[in-house]
Amino acid sequence: MAKKKKIESIKPTKVVKKRKVGRPKKRGRKKNYYTPKKKSKKVAKKGFSRNLTYNRVRSVLWTNFKEDFPSYRDFISNLTDEEGNKIKGSSIVSQVFAQCKSLDCVDSDIIEIYNQFKSQNPDDEKPILPPDYYDNHYYWELETEDWWSGFDSRVWVVAPMLIQDPDNFLGILGSDRYVDANGELLIRRFDGRQGDSIIYGKAVRFKEFISYCNQMQSQGLIGGSDDVPNWRFVGEQDDDEEVYWNPLARRWEVRIVICDPFGTIEDYGFEPNEPDLPIDEGLINGILNRPNQEVINEEIITAEAPRQGMSEAEIKIKEKELEQEDRRIKLEEQRSERINKLMEKYLDDKIDTETFERLLKLI
Repeated sequence: MAKKKKIESIKPTKVVKKRKVGRPKKRGRKKNYYTPKKKSKKVAKKGFSRNLTYNRVRSVLWTNFKEDFPSYRDFISNLTDEEGNKIKGSSIVSQVFAQCKSLDCVDSDIIEIYNQFKSQNPDDEKPILPPDYYDNHYYWELETEDWWSGFDSRVWVVAPMLIQDPDNFLGILGSDRYVDANGELLIRRFDGRQGDSIIYGKAVRFKEFISYCNQMQSQGLIGGSDDVPNWRFVGEQDDDEEVYWNPLARRWEVRIVICDPFGTIEDYGFEPNEPDLPIDEGLINGILNRPNQEVINEEIITAEAPRQGMSEAEIKIKEKELEQEDRRIKLEEQRSERINKLMEKYLDDKIDTETFERLLKLI
């Protein structure tokens, strides 16, 4: 019997791949399964500011005074000059915002500023300030005295010698105000536990000038209170003592100027836009050594008056001594009055102990 021929299997043999030795493969999704999400940049709506204070001013004004404007576009648009170009910052919203951007304004402040921008009339009775406002005042009295609560509500204070742009503010907003947790003005005693807070008045903007003057004293450039910088209210001209109408701004104004103890206008080297500049010692010495410009009243002793054996020179010296003594007595009375007012503020909890002691040293 013939042997059967052995048929070789055609089944392919399994090929075993040699394992590679090295860094293992990264695990995770394949690239074709993963598409990163693109972050879309949010674009603010055209015509709307992101500034919260600006938006609040715009909202309060539009809510209360929309009837004053033909359209919303007229409300937010800037004015145009003679050539038809837009004047930056001239819209009513921008003008009110300029008064509120550096300091807090409650809604009632925004409304009051708007009213005094829009409703002033040169034919109205001229506002009046107390006569002593036009006297010379020590520099620290910008901080220790409240000049603003008794202001006529129409008067704007303009002080480019002392504060940065905007160099003006509505006078009645110069004082600090106390508000409750809802932003309403307090009609009761201040209580921080109930959420009450202080809205600092526009007069806080004078602090840089006050600090500058304090440095002059701390550096020994100025000694006693008789030589320190003074300030005073003035009208349109430096010697005027009345509120004036500004036809360009269409409002009633009064200015504040820096002066020496004799009333001569002098800035003492203070620059509101650069309050940290070094003090010019030569300039200060020049002001201090300047001769007194006060005119001696020669009518005290007339030529016909009995001179009791005194010569003309002796009479003038005696007159000068009497004037200096009168001035010394007046300064002492003013100092005593300022101390009493400061003590009243301290006892009424309007200033803390540290502030009281600091201000007392300056008087």
